[in-house]
Amino acid sequence: MKLIKCTNCGEVFEEAVSPCKICGGVIELTISLTGIGAESSVGILGSVSETNRNNCKHIKYNAPSGAKSESSLSNSQLTGFVKSPIDIGRQGENRVATCIKNHLTKIGKHYHDAESHDDRGEDCALIIDNENVFIQIVTMKPSDGYWKSVAQGSGDIKLNLNEAASAIKSTISQKALRYQNRVNATNNMLLAIDIGHFGTLATNEFAKIYLDNYKDPAIEYNFGAVWLVGPTENNILRLGSSRW
Repeated sequence: MKLIKCTNCGEVFEEAVSPCKICGGVIELTISLTGIGAESSVGILGSVSETNRNNCKHIKYNAPSGAKSESSLSNSQLTGFVKSPIDIGRQGENRVATCIKNHLTKIGKHYHDAESHDDRGEDCALIIDNENVFIQIVTMKPSDGYWKSVAQGSGDIKLNLNEAASAIKSTISQKALRYQNRVNATNNMLLAIDIGHFGTLATNEFAKIYLDNYKDPAIEYNFGAVWLVGPTENNILRLGSSRW
């Protein structure tokens, strides 16, 4: 099945020609494949293919930036690689925000775009079910120097799920430290952890490992929600409790 739609207004078209004729947004083409649980999509000049077979989840991602990655989750091990150019931080914010919006639509949440304030740490702002929500986006760091290695050519990843949980825990706690002296500053924050190149981590298996080792991050750090966001809206994990 093929679906061509605008990532901004949701208008459906017969041809994948950007920008959207209605609102000027980006056109996304999604193709669902049959057999062995495979799915492939072509988005903002990028593509994602996913397979689930023999208890192994595998994602191959060609990013809009030109970066390429593959990740696999099998036998509680996360393995893979990322090839330059590097596309984390601000370069990945639009993709993460689009994935969040598409996921909200997928789970039946109503939202509208709102004005965000970068000087307040708001990478994106939405009104979700009539509630003001601001989104802060951070990138998972598998290890010290990992993204520097990618910037220089490529970086390999090999972590068991306990090690991956530790990396995510560190990412969350470092962000929380920025707001520790600001009362209720994170109540309406959706902390989005960019795992675009490690999308296979967005599984119930990983959520269980994390919550077996650590507290619910939304409760521990008073976030409205903590989401792990992979390359598409189909690779999102709401970690622990989530208000949205």
